[in-house]
Amino acid sequence: MEDFPDPTQPLSELHDLVQACLIINTRQFEDEESTQTVYADLIQALTHQIKGAMAISDNILSSFEPADSIDPALDDALVDLATAIKSSDSIPDLSGKAVVEHEIENHFAERVDRLMTRKEAGQAIADLAFVGKMELEHKRKRLESLSANNEVWEMIVIAASARRCVLKIATALEQAIATACGQPGESEWFHTELEQSIRVRQLYASFRKNVIPANPPGDDQLADLLGKLEVQIYAVMGDECYEELRMGDRLLLREIQSRTAQWLQTDSNKDVGAARNLWQDIQGFVEILSSVSMRAELQAHDRRTVLDASRAYTNQDPQEPFSEQLRKRLAELAGLDNELDSLIHSDAGTPAEAWKETLNRLRIHFN
Repeated sequence: MEDFPDPTQPLSELHDLVQACLIINTRQFEDEESTQTVYADLIQALTHQIKGAMAISDNILSSFEPADSIDPALDDALVDLATAIKSSDSIPDLSGKAVVEHEIENHFAERVDRLMTRKEAGQAIADLAFVGKMELEHKRKRLESLSANNEVWEMIVIAASARRCVLKIATALEQAIATACGQPGESEWFHTELEQSIRVRQLYASFRKNVIPANPPGDDQLADLLGKLEVQIYAVMGDECYEELRMGDRLLLREIQSRTAQWLQTDSNKDVGAARNLWQDIQGFVEILSSVSMRAELQAHDRRTVLDASRAYTNQDPQEPFSEQLRKRLAELAGLDNELDSLIHSDAGTPAEAWKETLNRLRIHFN
């Protein structure tokens, strides 16, 4: 990239920025009672990283392309962002704010993913820096509007969104610059929204498989199931994907964890009625998690995969197994359907015929 004198400095700065943000862990503050601690150790730390990211974006933008060459279509993003911010400001409810904040974030992330597919490397980098700077400015204002007087979870909602924003734009720029300059630069952390949604769905599928038994539990099984549930919740919270979960899911998970721990630790009589009510709520929570498959990027991906698998079935001996490549693609559907999950976890030598009924049902569903 002859127009970009030396990629060494921006790549080094982006790498350091990514590492600094990865160290910041919002989940460790979920049990923190001191709002002053959360503000000082989380909000101020992320504000510093946001400002650093904005400075890097500014440098890349000014060094790489003149401002008047920015894609005019990106101006629409400013209108969308302003409307979304105004909507979020008018919502007093924390869960509602989390939903709107996620919508703003998702709009930004999808735009980044589209820019990463552009063939004009120079323009793509300039546009990434422009879009990133715009979203980072929004996150900076959000962080600076907070104080130690805000609730802990309100600060976590905004901080987690800011952290993801920095990581998304920094890793995208890192990868785009390195690719344009002919250097190996595939970021370990950069994931498209589709890749991220697949990871989240697989985590939820594993949680559901380990929590919900095949048959409805009897009253005498509830205590054991609730004990196992507590272990599985900690497993989800310890997963590297936890920071990418939607804040509404994290809030619900924490509520279920709190109620489960309270029943296990304080109910000396082990009230079966209370346990049964809790278990019904847990089943409802697991159903909510399964709605991850309704995300637009997963709907398009799943439909395409099912149709490709159906075509592959018609073009091969049904007594022979699917190819390893197709099995890998089908594995990305884990969590979409219980019967499909059983087939995904079946032996690699399972004949294609075993998949026929499930694939036909899903094909009809997607059509």
